[in-house]
Amino acid sequence: MATLPPLLLNGVNEGRRASGSPEQRGIPMALRIFGLALLVLGVAGCPAQTSAPAGPRADVPFVGQDEFVHVVLDSKMPVLVKFTASWCGPCKMVQPVVEQVAAEFEGKALVRQVDIDKDPGLGRAYGVEGVPTILIFQDGSVQNRHVGGGILRDELAEDLQSLLPKQDDASL
Repeated sequence: MATLPPLLLNGVNEGRRASGSPEQRGIPMALRIFGLALLVLGVAGCPAQTSAPAGPRADVPFVGQDEFVHVVLDSKMPVLVKFTASWCGPCKMVQPVVEQVAAEFEGKALVRQVDIDKDPGLGRAYGVEGVPTILIFQDGSVQNRHVGGGILRDELAEDLQSLLPKQDDASL
């Protein structure tokens, strides 16, 4: 079982463990909470942060309520729309994946973002209850939905690929 570092257990007490409750030892509640956070997030072996996916990446423009109909719903191509927020950690984790898909499908599909804080009506209109939420549109209707930070590039690529026109084998 992992334990808190000695400094967080007994203050500056020459490395010896002090007896009594944390309150008796004079350790403030905030410091104990911080110590537990370290234990859970760092000391206890939290997996290392992974790097962004390899490959080309493209900027993903934001679309607002004013241009949503024209850009997304009237598009002749499939459109991947990521509903996001600037304060959302999982949204930032998914961003490199979305940028990679945008680069991979450039010219074949559109990839856009909606900031739910700036355009909350769009999120409500499509039942977005949490971010990140990725909706894939074709011909003005939602074809697929992904919710949460565990969205994989392969899932998004498969969804978009399935909506693209099929190549005719006879034309080869």
